[in-house]
Amino acid sequence: MKKCNPVITIISPVYKTDSKLLIQSIDSILWNWSLEVELILVDDGSENISAVLCDEYAEKDDRVLVIHKKNGGTSTARNAGLAQAKGEYICFIDSDDYIDRHLLENLLQVGSYDLVLTGLSCMKDDTCVKTKHVEAGEWTLDDLRDDKFYYIDYTTALHGKLYRKTVIDNYQLRFNENLSYAEDRDFNIKFISHANQVCNVDYAGYYYQIDIVTGLSHKIYDYNLQNDIEYWNQLYQLLCINQANGNFPIKKYMVNKLFNYLVDNLYQISKVRNLRETFKLMSSVHPVVNWNFLKQNKEIIDCPEWMKKMLFLPSAILILLLKYYT
Repeated sequence: MKKCNPVITIISPVYKTDSKLLIQSIDSILWNWSLEVELILVDDGSENISAVLCDEYAEKDDRVLVIHKKNGGTSTARNAGLAQAKGEYICFIDSDDYIDRHLLENLLQVGSYDLVLTGLSCMKDDTCVKTKHVEAGEWTLDDLRDDKFYYIDYTTALHGKLYRKTVIDNYQLRFNENLSYAEDRDFNIKFISHANQVCNVDYAGYYYQIDIVTGLSHKIYDYNLQNDIEYWNQLYQLLCINQANGNFPIKKYMVNKLFNYLVDNLYQISKVRNLRETFKLMSSVHPVVNWNFLKQNKEIIDCPEWMKKMLFLPSAILILLLKYYT
């Protein structure tokens, strides 16, 4: 009989994942014998052995639940898992990644928080090529709006995090199924808006596989030109909108983040060969940018003066210059 009240539900979308990586991922989760865990494997329409492997694990371990569904993308798979989850906390683990056998236990031991987050280890061919650390400590939304605004950079991805399920349920949080890029970032900023207490743990027990060309589709991004700007607008609402005089460090952080998003977007746009399509893409980005905020704070943008001047040129001239010089 399946356990009714697991402490943690792990949701792992599976789509044509390499069998060796999938086995490594599942085994690393199920090694956590000391915890009451529930593993939900969401087969997102795999047409290879992935679906069979999921069923085999469910047959031999009652902590494993398999959901088979028509292919719809990572967000639909995670939402399907959330609909079935019974745990007090939710943890998302990609089916080609794996975790340290003590990760979940270490996250729980820090205490009762709405969100617990850690660093991660970037793996390539079984070798750690980079470790991403976080600054350990507790924080709230008020702290984020004060002197810990840079903590927001720890929250863009799902990896190595525990989410309190009651927050997800009470505010009916789900992944945006229309996004094919940065859907985890979009989910996280909505969660943080409702989180009371957050704890950072400087522990890199989540092993993130880089340069994987098969498996989860989100590892190869379709660049969406509006998503970065829309995310920035959400950040602005979260950090800046209620500050009458403004917090200078936050202003500097936000104006440079917006500038960098714009530069990245414009560079992507300039690479489109069809000139008509280029202008179409530019016209879709331009209306959602907070140009007033950029202009009011352009003196604190960390870039050469000529780049600032280019940014405020008419769109048509700017695109033509970018196409000519890049």
